[in-house]
Amino acid sequence: MHDPYYKLLKTVAEINGCQLDLIIDQNHSTTGEICRACNSNNSKNIQYFLAGLKLQVKELRSLLKGAFANIDYSDRFTRTAYMLAYFPFYIEPIYYVTKSHINKLIEANTSEINICFIGGGPLPELLGLSKSISAKNNVSILNCSILDAFPYWITEREYCTKSLLEDYFKGEVGIDSLTFNLWSNNLKIPKEIHNADLVVAQNCINDCPKDKFSIMKNNFQIIWNNMKKNSSIIILDLNYNTISDLLKNLKKYFSQSGGEIVQDISRGEKRPSIPKCQHLEELLFEQTDGLLARRVVKYYSLIVKKI
Repeated sequence: MHDPYYKLLKTVAEINGCQLDLIIDQNHSTTGEICRACNSNNSKNIQYFLAGLKLQVKELRSLLKGAFANIDYSDRFTRTAYMLAYFPFYIEPIYYVTKSHINKLIEANTSEINICFIGGGPLPELLGLSKSISAKNNVSILNCSILDAFPYWITEREYCTKSLLEDYFKGEVGIDSLTFNLWSNNLKIPKEIHNADLVVAQNCINDCPKDKFSIMKNNFQIIWNNMKKNSSIIILDLNYNTISDLLKNLKKYFSQSGGEIVQDISRGEKRPSIPKCQHLEELLFEQTDGLLARRVVKYYSLIVKKI
């Protein structure tokens, strides 16, 4: 079990100009049900901060119920709601998907690897993937390139994700950002994809506008064609039929274009190994539609290596 809430709650609040004086319980064990953030000297600040996010959480829940979500992440409070209601739950899926294949994905005696994250957003997948990579004791450097159409998440990555990284990976991690539109009619492939050892697309497909879906499928093929030999693509997204159908099409194309299936299309359903945050349970989430606390993550995944 891991506990992202202490650092996450503090850093997300700081981005929004709210200082939370959280107290770490030195006797706390991450095998417990309650997270480390659930001790505080200023509970009124936490109440004020979280109560103001309920509307955004409801809107996110509504928009993410189906395929082809259309969410305006330029709104800071929407991003804040996402960080608390969704980010912690999207850390683990890629860990479970990759941990048994990590020796296949990373060459022996490799100390430095290049990773491209397509549509990375706040990048919870970096935490899960880096934890999986940490099993390879020789890997000490991760060079990460975030390819995203929107610049809005840079602050969350800088303050929140980076603060959590040391709990998952002890080596050196560099993070650069590039503008990249996965559903562009005129996709330009940056050198970062050519040089990548791993190309990761987690939870970005569902953001694609419906009328751009076929373009996005073609762009994944273009990305594959520009990847180097012995690199791998990891695709992981929510459990909608549109995702499953896309993965079937891409699997066929990758297989016919020099790809070796490392993990076939798989449907996962996990209850994340994170403790409950009592602040969120009592002050943000409610037993009503739109504000229910999340408990389970369901997703499809596929891993293919270019031979």
